[in-house]
Amino acid sequence: MHHQISSLHRRSSCRLAVSTLSILAFLLLALAVPSAIAQVTHVTNPFAGATVYLNPDYATEVNTAIATEPAGSTLANQMAVVKTYPTAVWMDRMAAIAGGSSNNGRL
Repeated sequence: MHHQISSLHRRSSCRLAVSTLSILAFLLLALAVPSAIAQVTHVTNPFAGATVYLNPDYATEVNTAIATEPAGSTLANQMAVVKTYPTAVWMDRMAAIAGGSSNNGRL
């Protein structure tokens, strides 16, 4: 019985030590974080001044579609504008990064 009480006391002491260390670590973090956050400057638009990606593959596809429209039509003119908009590229596999013949000739 004395052995069980002693074992329980050790476990309680261990839990108390771990809890105390956790609280101390949290307090130290709480003291350190505000100074790190204070150094961060808020930016209204993080993309201001950035160079956007104009996907040449997309522009080629749009040009192909424009060729099927009557020259100078409203739709052809709208498509010509749309092809100048930046786009995102979804990389569905690592091999797509290289482009080339294994990726349908895409850049």
